[in-house]
Amino acid sequence: MHLSNIPAKWLFILCMLFTFQPSNGSEYTSGKHNPPLTPEKRLNLATNMYNDFNKLRRAVPTLSPSQKSWLSSETKAAEEEKSAARYRSLWETSEYDLNIVNSNLDLIIYALSKIKKTTITKKEEVLHWSVISNILSNRDFFQSLHSLADKGLINDDLLEFINGTPDDLQLNVANSIAKSQSILSEIVIPYLDGRLPGDE
Repeated sequence: MHLSNIPAKWLFILCMLFTFQPSNGSEYTSGKHNPPLTPEKRLNLATNMYNDFNKLRRAVPTLSPSQKSWLSSETKAAEEEKSAARYRSLWETSEYDLNIVNSNLDLIIYALSKIKKTTITKKEEVLHWSVISNILSNRDFFQSLHSLADKGLINDDLLEFINGTPDDLQLNVANSIAKSQSILSEIVIPYLDGRLPGDE
């Protein structure tokens, strides 16, 4: 895979992994960031997020086998034709939005369910938080969520836990990115810097 195809967030994390040196008073330990979350606070955060996202997932319709087959064939056709018009037409369908939303919600819920199990290692926990952080910064995910709400396929009140203003895509995206950055600064970076509380 070419580096240009890797999201900037993951390039940052990979650079941290491969260039990290033990802290000796660096900016990461100078108080510029919020203090790292304790195991209890991380568990509470995971539990609350799990409940919210699981409630949302139960309310989102699941694609039928015929819808999945149609989406797969249309995606393949668009790829073979390299047709921008066909891609745009595909992106405007409910099937496309449902696939984007459900696949991302399933990943979030799976990761949170693993974090809630206190038997996993800290490294495994941080990996799951990294996956969640990546999804929460994905504008396409929220674009599809709002598209489903606009089409009446989900109640937009279900999005209220994200920002408190469920009908405002921009605020939802901005708030979600802020949550993504909090996960990075309060969990992922402290772990890489050797400051995250909890047993290994």
